[in-house]
Amino acid sequence: MSRFSAIIFVSSKVEEAYDAFEALAFDYLLLPLTQERFEKSINKFVNFSQFHKRAGGITESFFIRADAKGQKELLVKCNEICYIEAFKNYVILHMTDGRELPCHNTMKEVEDSLLSSHFIRVHKSFMINYEKVTAIEGNTVFLNGNEKNKILVGSTYRKAFFDFKSQKLIKKQKNYFQSLDYSTLVSLLIFYTGLLNGFDFTDFWPVLF
Repeated sequence: MSRFSAIIFVSSKVEEAYDAFEALAFDYLLLPLTQERFEKSINKFVNFSQFHKRAGGITESFFIRADAKGQKELLVKCNEICYIEAFKNYVILHMTDGRELPCHNTMKEVEDSLLSSHFIRVHKSFMINYEKVTAIEGNTVFLNGNEKNKILVGSTYRKAFFDFKSQKLIKKQKNYFQSLDYSTLVSLLIFYTGLLNGFDFTDFWPVLF
């Protein structure tokens, strides 16, 4: 599996941000650094690295050992899996059409193989296909439009699951200009006014930004 790494630049100079991102920086932290900004950068890295890791996993279909001896193998399509349930040394694949396919692999082995954005562990005994989620009520997830397919999110997995879920929410757009400080806003207004009037700001970039 390919390894993921990133460079985060830390500086006390705002004007160096452009050079940092030209060097393909993952993030740019301005000193003095607050704990909130630092945590935001770390969370961004963790989320992106998890996505990178999952992107290399199985995303469409895979074979399972349908018997303990491994003599019979079945091809399973990921988009037909509703959720996966763990037992002692094997798992059951609960399919969207109601079939239950035994898979003679451990949950850990299946989880490591299904590293895609569609599957997420929500309990020590359950892994769900997020694409089959039809409703979430409190800590209970409903799957495939069937009230019988409901799974309680375990306490160990709640934060990761709801962080993942929050990425799917439609978020209220922030007013960009409200987030700017007065001096930056003035600089932007001068800059765009100059552009409209054909003024060349080439020598003034460090001053304005």
